[in-house]
Amino acid sequence: MNHEYHHLKKEIQLYRNINLEHSKNTTNLILIAWGAVLMILANIKPIAIHDINVSIYFMIATVLFISNCILYFAMKYRHANTIHIWKAIAYIIVFHEKKPPKKGENGETNCCYEMIKHGLRIEELNDHKETNNVIMKFLETNTEHAIYSLISIIMMFVSAIILLLNIINENNSIQYIVDIALLTLCCLFITTSCMMYRAIRKRRKTKYDIEDRYTAIIKTIEYAIEKKYCTRDELKNRLSDEIYEKYLGYKNERMKNEPRI
Repeated sequence: MNHEYHHLKKEIQLYRNINLEHSKNTTNLILIAWGAVLMILANIKPIAIHDINVSIYFMIATVLFISNCILYFAMKYRHANTIHIWKAIAYIIVFHEKKPPKKGENGETNCCYEMIKHGLRIEELNDHKETNNVIMKFLETNTEHAIYSLISIIMMFVSAIILLLNIINENNSIQYIVDIALLTLCCLFITTSCMMYRAIRKRRKTKYDIEDRYTAIIKTIEYAIEKKYCTRDELKNRLSDEIYEKYLGYKNERMKNEPRI
């Protein structure tokens, strides 16, 4: 048991390190993409906006869209790793850890780090009060990746406006059709990027974060009970009060109506 416990702890730390390294690499890629955009802008001569080739702005919008795609798939990869971490933690809590004895009770000292950490997280979320400050609220509900994505969308929107201005001043009918096609693609990029931004931001919200954590614990508890590895009474004696009560609250009345094992 001890060997498995330490192996799981090492695996959790490994996945956390992978997430950290992946986050740094993603940030570097985004900065490189933005650097490419700045290089394109630096080579544009200071002339009237409507005199600049529209393909330049479309190229900028394309680079920004690619950066948003990188952010989106990086979020998906990181979330998959995080789910794996939560499953490992849930396994440790259910099968390895035991709540420590209360003051005045006899009992040995137990491994309960992950369990206590979850309990503290529950209390933290229960006591959390949303700030009225718009800037602070935005920073609380967005990761750095979500902020990068939003900045890219704003720059893409500016590129789309410049493309539109070029179309208005276009006299060549063939070029006009080409410009319309490029603007349509640019609008498609912006729409898709907005959807990806919403998905990236969604994964940071406290509501989804805590639901994912509890889902891992709940499924592990249900599996343990279903396979008769332990009973509800055993879990009640071993799990912390916060986790056990939250588990019952999450399943509402369903667990109360099920026959006891």
